[in-house]
Amino acid sequence: MNFKELNHLSEYDNVLVVDENGTTIFYDLADLHILKQIGLKPEEFLRKSVTSFYKNLPIEESTLMTVLKTGEPLWNSKQELTSNNGFTYTSMSSTFPIHNGTSIVGAIEFSKHY
Repeated sequence: MNFKELNHLSEYDNVLVVDENGTTIFYDLADLHILKQIGLKPEEFLRKSVTSFYKNLPIEESTLMTVLKTGEPLWNSKQELTSNNGFTYTSMSSTFPIHNGTSIVGAIEFSKHY
């Protein structure tokens, strides 16, 4: 990966980091609008499984969980998400594994919501 490949990341609004189990450990709170729309406070979003907030996001289809499993980055992935409160939106994201030596210890996702 080179800096030219990362250049488009400035187009995204949010940053989300999960640990190796897919538990949210960091969420960039610059865009609280999406949390409000899905009916959550920031403290309710942290330390929970990233897939637990959505009706239509099984583990196998989560970009974050896929990257944790494969160790391969995903670029510009589009997902239609429906939260547990029924709010539907489109997310465009690029997701990367976080390594600690030879182990994957988490993943970071840059996303934009429509």
